[in-house]
Amino acid sequence: MVLFVLFFIVVVVVGGASYLLGQQRIRDIAAFAGAHGLTVLGSDWDLDDRGFALFRAGNRRYWRNVLRGQWGDLPVAYCDYSYVVSDGKNQNTVSFSNVIATIGMQIPQVRVSPRGAIGALAEKAIGAPGIRFESIEFNDRFDVQADDDAFAVELIDAQMIETLLGLDH
Repeated sequence: MVLFVLFFIVVVVVGGASYLLGQQRIRDIAAFAGAHGLTVLGSDWDLDDRGFALFRAGNRRYWRNVLRGQWGDLPVAYCDYSYVVSDGKNQNTVSFSNVIATIGMQIPQVRVSPRGAIGALAEKAIGAPGIRFESIEFNDRFDVQADDDAFAVELIDAQMIETLLGLDH
């Protein structure tokens, strides 16, 4: 019985902390929107998938913390986007923060994804697919795929590499 009560207390504390953190994020986003002249739309996403494969992924999709407005001269939309992948009884939720801006031109797609432990081992042992950069640490931690390799190398400059390496594993 004591074990059940302790488990219940842990569940309530974790759930309460999660709720409070979520509410703090909503307040922070509203403050950011107010400071930059953006409109808070909550969960109202009316932009469909924008031709972006990520917005068609999974079994269920959710948009939260949607902002829209002008950033300088550029119309922008921001959202926290999550999708759920279900496989039988197993479910996995994947979340992203996105900024969408119409810039009036086509640019090649670039995908930067973390390299798993096996990928890092393969990178060190035999080399792995993807675009190579001057930073060995970056190559060990990230896999970069692009429609246009030269564009990806220009996009992922030293400052972006430093920023990405500063992220938690």
